[in-house]
Amino acid sequence: MDLEAYSKAREEFSREREPRLSQPIRGEVEVMGVYQVRAAEPCHMIELKLRNVGSGFDFGSITQPIPETPSRAWQAPWREVLLDAAGEKVLARSGELSGRPELLVGDFGVAFFMHYLDVQRPLRTPFGDIALPKAVRRPKRLRTVRYEQPG
Repeated sequence: MDLEAYSKAREEFSREREPRLSQPIRGEVEVMGVYQVRAAEPCHMIELKLRNVGSGFDFGSITQPIPETPSRAWQAPWREVLLDAAGEKVLARSGELSGRPELLVGDFGVAFFMHYLDVQRPLRTPFGDIALPKAVRRPKRLRTVRYEQPG
């Protein structure tokens, strides 16, 4: 799938998330790493540590703005996982998180995949924009977090 086809599919998938992009919530974010991923399309895993997160956190509020492109076509997290605060244990996967908002409060880690990421540009989060470090090899502690290509 090329960038244009992927962007169109992403736009259709995310029409309802545009209002969520501007809703800040309480909390702090720290980038723990950006990791290289082998995939058919350009893709990276991003690991974040979140602290003092108030209610209302939604993975759909994380994105990377693309200049001169409608926000509904911007990339969003894929195959999210909730990690313990140390980032060593997977507590829940994307399918388990949708109905359990209470898990996304307090201190915790998250990891997710993002297609067509530009590490030269910031990531937009409900806690503010954050700079991304250079992509490196994924640490062994995250080997159970596996990439699956969008279908």
